[in-house]
Amino acid sequence: MRNSLASGSRLHSAMTTTELYRACMQLSEEARSLQMENEGMKRLGLNAQVLAAQTGQQGSALEVIVAEIGRLSGGIREVLTRLGDAAKVLSSTAIEILHMSHLRGSYVLGRDAGIEPASVRRFDETLDGIQRSRTHHLDELSLGLAQVETLIQDLSRIAQQIPPVTTMIRIVVTEITSHSDALLGTVDDLKGFYRNLDEKVERMKTIRGSGAHRIQELRKEDR
Repeated sequence: MRNSLASGSRLHSAMTTTELYRACMQLSEEARSLQMENEGMKRLGLNAQVLAAQTGQQGSALEVIVAEIGRLSGGIREVLTRLGDAAKVLSSTAIEILHMSHLRGSYVLGRDAGIEPASVRRFDETLDGIQRSRTHHLDELSLGLAQVETLIQDLSRIAQQIPPVTTMIRIVVTEITSHSDALLGTVDDLKGFYRNLDEKVERMKTIRGSGAHRIQELRKEDR
């Protein structure tokens, strides 16, 4: 019966650790996807710059918008680069935790099955070392997820600055007689990018929260 309980605990630990690794990978995928989409926002800025040049004196108001789109795109790119790097480290650390969890589970099963008295001390020292390494990686992962949370918050703050830019463009359209359709198209594109960015921010918050919950579950096994 005891061996059966140990096997069940090992399986649960493996599943929890796998979910933790999957959460880290999902964060990396979301960041990579947004990096590609952010290039689209960069192109919007270039298009607005072209329109500003084509509208002559009336285009001076557009130059402010071009600069703002460029600033936002640059800010998003910087955060996403850091987020992607952090997610890669998290994935690597999660793999180590997965390895240590499997190893720990095997040693626990071995201990429950019975150990020769002469080997108990060495066995316990090895198991303690595995446990310390696992705990260390869990601590690193907790710190990494805290960093990711900060980066997601930064991304959310930048996202909230996009709607005012669309408002600025609409105001400019009322003052410019040419290329108004193209400018309004830029407004629609920016609104679409904002909606997608906002959705991904919420998704990453959920994924990060799931990862933090998995860490709590794994820590309970050590008590």
